[in-house]
Amino acid sequence: MSKKLDCTAMSSTEAEYVTLSVSCAQVMWMRTQLKHSRTKHIHTRYHFIKEQVENDIIELYFVRTVYQLSDMFTKALPEEVLVSCQENWYEMFDCSRTGGYDK
Repeated sequence: MSKKLDCTAMSSTEAEYVTLSVSCAQVMWMRTQLKHSRTKHIHTRYHFIKEQVENDIIELYFVRTVYQLSDMFTKALPEEVLVSCQENWYEMFDCSRTGGYDK
């Protein structure tokens, strides 16, 4: 983006520094705007979750990709992976096995 400088540069090096300074200020302003307006809710949720973990309210576990059951709703999976996800899904919600009620 071309823009006239607000001052007269005595050399091309000085002109590049002035331009870089202006560009850097614009990038920093843009990052601030994005951080506050679009990602503030992410930071709030992150800190909420972190606080719940620290207070032993919830526990987080690593789940390997092959056991990510939600993938069947969000990704195009090969048939054998989809069938495996469906079987695991049904097993997880098998009320007769878990002692739950059946509607």
